Amino acid sequence: MNQGKRPDLFYWRDSNGNEIDVIAEWEAKIKPIEIKSVKTLTVDSFSGLKKWMNLVKNAGESPTLIYGGEESYKQYRIQVTGWKKSVKF
Repeated sequence: MNQGKRPDLFYWRDSNGNEIDVIAEWEAKIKPIEIKSVKTLTVDSFSGLKKWMNLVKNAGESPTLIYGGEESYKQYRIQVTGWKKSVKF
């Protein structure tokens, strides 16, 4: 960013309705990011990222799910991050 380069940001949705809020492409790396406003995640919260992981196998960066809760942890090989920890000012 300091070099004036900006990541390319995309939205992804397949024909079955699986979707990911942000696909960030930065220097040949692809990072999927899902954003949920809820404080409690369900199995369904991970469905889009899990589908993406099955499609790209090891070609992309580790996916991240940002949610309305406080805790940060890994689940289904997905980095789960509370929104307060994801925002840096």
